[in-house]
Amino acid sequence: MSVRLVIVDDQPLVRRGLRATFDDVADVVVVGEAANGVEALEGLRGG
Repeated sequence: MSVRLVIVDDQPLVRRGLRATFDDVADVVVVGEAANGVEALEGLRGG
């Protein structure tokens, strides 16, 4: 079983760094990114 992760941070460079870090972890799947909480919730709702 893997952990599904959404990365939320207002800095694109930080998001890229976190994605690169977690892409190397076998049991973690990055399923999305967002620049803020509103964007993250919209993405999770499918809108």
